[in-house]
Amino acid sequence: CPRALPKMFPHRSCTTRFCHFALELKMEAFKEAWVDIDSEQRGKIETSEFVRYLQTKGHDDVFIDKWRQVFDAEDAGEITMETYCDVLDIRPEELQSAKSLLNDVKYVSGDMPMDWQEKVVKVTKDVLATPNLKLSDLSKQVKIALDRAYGNLWHVMVAYGQFSCYFGFQPGFSYIFKIGKQVFIVFKTPQT
Repeated sequence: CPRALPKMFPHRSCTTRFCHFALELKMEAFKEAWVDIDSEQRGKIETSEFVRYLQTKGHDDVFIDKWRQVFDAEDAGEITMETYCDVLDIRPEELQSAKSLLNDVKYVSGDMPMDWQEKVVKVTKDVLATPNLKLSDLSKQVKIALDRAYGNLWHVMVAYGQFSCYFGFQPGFSYIFKIGKQVFIVFKTPQT
C-alpha cells in the first residue's frame, strides 16, 4: 500500500476484489492527475495547480486539503515528481510511459485505470495507422483488435463533435477519449 493511503483509506485491509479494485482506481486517478497537470513535462507542479485540478474533478475541500498536506508537507508551493511518486509508492516510469503514449490524447470521461487506457490507446493508434482504412471500418477494426488482444466483449463507437451516450459496462472498463477530431467511446461488457 502507498505510504499515504493507510491514513486516507481506512478500509485498506479489506481483501475483497472490489476494495482492491477501488484502491487501484484511486491510484490510477492520481497517475492521471500528474500526467494532466504536468503536461509540459517539467517534473514538478505547483501545489495550487494540483488543488485546482482536484476541484475540477469535484473533490471536497477536506479531501483536497488532506492530499495537499501529504504531497506538500512543508508548504513549499510545489510538488516534485519524485515526492509525488514516493508518497504514492509508484515508480516514475509509470508516469513517464503514460505521458508519451497519451500525449495527443484528450481524456473525456470514464473509469478505466491508466494502464488499461494505455492499452486501448495503443490498439486504437495501431488501427489508425492502417493504410487505406475507411472511416466506416474504424470502430469495427478497433473492436476486433481489442477483442483479440484482451478478450470479448468490447464495444467501440467513433463520433465527431458533440455527442451524447448512455451505456452499461463492466466496472473499470469505460473510456471516452479524443484523438484529433475523433472521439472514441470504448467500453467492455462481461461475457454471458
